[in-house]
Amino acid sequence: MRRGLLILFSGFVLQVTALSQAHADAMENQISSELGSYMGIYMLNQNQRTPGDRVVTRKTSSGYHAKIYYWRSYQKRNALEEICQAYEWLLFGRTSYGNTAKEAFQKYPKLQSIELHLFDILFGTKLGDKRGEILPTKKIVEHLKIGVKRSTVLSKDFQETTARSLLEKKQCSEVRKKYFTSYWVNRDYLKSVRS
Repeated sequence: MRRGLLILFSGFVLQVTALSQAHADAMENQISSELGSYMGIYMLNQNQRTPGDRVVTRKTSSGYHAKIYYWRSYQKRNALEEICQAYEWLLFGRTSYGNTAKEAFQKYPKLQSIELHLFDILFGTKLGDKRGEILPTKKIVEHLKIGVKRSTVLSKDFQETTARSLLEKKQCSEVRKKYFTSYWVNRDYLKSVRS
């Protein structure tokens, strides 16, 4: 009798565990499939984007963490303006139709952080094995990573009007220091596009 109850209880625990894992996987998939479009980062349909344009979500003990990857070349663009624009995209959405980071955190209550990773694809050529053979090459270079956390964006200290004002005045480093929890830039890439 006891053994039967123990087996029944074990089966119940396994079912509950499987259901909670399925729910966690569903939440991870939902964030991964919706977040980039929700914030207006992706303006093209999924089938028109590069394979690198994607949202990767991972679950940790504290919640979910999303990374949005987007192909953005700085060739023939002002890199500093582009970086400033990336701050704006992450905090306030890419277009007037994109939602803000604050709205994303409110929509996904278990989402703890959002990072925006910008990369470029550098195309070139190389010599092949055959005589006179020239083959195309492509190299993916990540050049910017910025991130915000739920606790920063949803805090009382986060002043949306102040952040927008600073961005309009091109005081991007102030915005980064105040609101962004992660920042990395590929200085070699920036040098290569400036020259």
